[in-house]
Amino acid sequence: MDIHAKLDELTTLLETARAMPMSASCIVNRVEILDRLDELRKMLPGELTTAQQILDDRGSVIAEGRLEAERIVEEAKAERARMVAKTEILREATREAEALVGAARSDAERMRVEIDDYAQDAASRREGPGQDQRPARVRHAQRRRPRERRLP
Repeated sequence: MDIHAKLDELTTLLETARAMPMSASCIVNRVEILDRLDELRKMLPGELTTAQQILDDRGSVIAEGRLEAERIVEEAKAERARMVAKTEILREATREAEALVGAARSDAERMRVEIDDYAQDAASRREGPGQDQRPARVRHAQRRRPRERRLP
């Protein structure tokens, strides 16, 4: 039986007690009322202890929840920082790679032109004097142009 039921019993005992004429007083069985009050008193500490435990648990659960939320937020911040760092590293690596590729293409083109010039010069030296004396680079560029086809 819970506290509310005991209080309801006490209320019923008082409401059904014999009234004193011309007053708000009533006649009650003292032993019966005292027994009910003792039962109520015995129930109260258990109920109060349970209620206090619930309140204490509520506080600790809330505190644990807050700590967990803070931990999750910190982990999220750390993950965001890692992702930003990776993105920046990736961007920098891409920039460096593009610069290296550009430099390599430029070097390759320069080397190709130098090799072509050397080859043309060597070929013109073998052919002898009186041949085409234009710089090899010019001769090579003209040779690389596609020839126009004439239709018959």
